[in-house]
Amino acid sequence: MVRHARTLMTTLLGAHQVAASAPGFLEPYDVVTAVEGLAGLEINDYRAAPAASPPVRRADEAWEPPPATDLVRGTPHTAGDGVVAVLGLNRLDAVEQAARHGRTTVVLVTGAPQELAPLARLTLAQLTGPLRRAFPAHAWPDVHVLCDETGEIARAAGVPAVSDETEVAVRVSGGRIVARAEGFAACQAVASG
Repeated sequence: MVRHARTLMTTLLGAHQVAASAPGFLEPYDVVTAVEGLAGLEINDYRAAPAASPPVRRADEAWEPPPATDLVRGTPHTAGDGVVAVLGLNRLDAVEQAARHGRTTVVLVTGAPQELAPLARLTLAQLTGPLRRAFPAHAWPDVHVLCDETGEIARAAGVPAVSDETEVAVRVSGGRIVARAEGFAACQAVASG
């Protein structure tokens, strides 16, 4: 249902922006009707796997991330099992590869944290605001987003240096990092492995 979710988020975000810039232009019930119609819309959700992906290396390392706030929920993040994707801002499309396979924690990193991290936070706030108002928390996807301006979370995942092109994925099980991959399609490799 990834493409359904993408279409739904686009509709809600667009309606939110129109309502903010042209109050009274949209009828709220029309938006509700449109969103209800999306649930029955047939959308091809197929996504081809990447042609090549990096090798997944087995690991046995502690996973002890520092405290952080989940920007999707606006609550303290609780580390759990699943995929942790350390992604530079130019690699965010890789989130979908991991999210299709269960719980995913996205750690946003950038080579220019003073400049770009606040913009990433702003964009997430604009995206999640309509999500929080439209759906109860139990209906949200199991995706958690952390903004790592200091690089501490990335280092906890074994990533010593970051840039806007970073793509490293680790699988966490029982509080331990048990697998890792680096480079293009690392999220797909770890999530599906």
